[in-house]
Amino acid sequence: MPEIWKDVVGYEGRYRVSSRGRVESLGARARILKLTHDHNGYATVLLYKGSKATRKLVKVHTLVLTAFVGPRSEDQQCRHLDGNPSNNRLGNLKWGTILENAQDREAHGTNRGWTLSEETKEKLSAWQKGVAKPHMFRKKSDETKRKISIAQKGKPRPYQVGRKASEETKRKQREAWVLRRARAAS
Repeated sequence: MPEIWKDVVGYEGRYRVSSRGRVESLGARARILKLTHDHNGYATVLLYKGSKATRKLVKVHTLVLTAFVGPRSEDQQCRHLDGNPSNNRLGNLKWGTILENAQDREAHGTNRGWTLSEETKEKLSAWQKGVAKPHMFRKKSDETKRKISIAQKGKPRPYQVGRKASEETKRKQREAWVLRRARAAS
């Protein structure tokens, strides 16, 4: 199968991605970009829109599927059909549900020592049908439970505790804390 190149969605004219999972920068310094791998083995690449302030680390499998298949719907994830997270060839990738992805991990033996219980499979299935929400069956750590308890009781937030700081510093700490919470929730 010949290598086919398409523009990266959102970065048209700047980057292209191939059906073999390679990413190319366009422009004066056109070249194939070096891929890095995250802690789970997924290939990633750093893309820029203008300045270094607008850089974004993205997973290559997402770029390939979005460019060749189309955008994913809210309830879908990328599936690596052979179980190898660094194999980003188009023929090895497919959008699928959380349950399908979990079943793939079980079939490939890449589930890191855990298996899906029947109860979890039922909950995932109910969530995909719109009956339940994923947060309904997530286990919360003791730290998360403590933070929820503190928030519900109206006790000071972490950014409110500690040494006396200027109003500007407090504002920055508050904003950083809110951003961290938002990232953790998503």
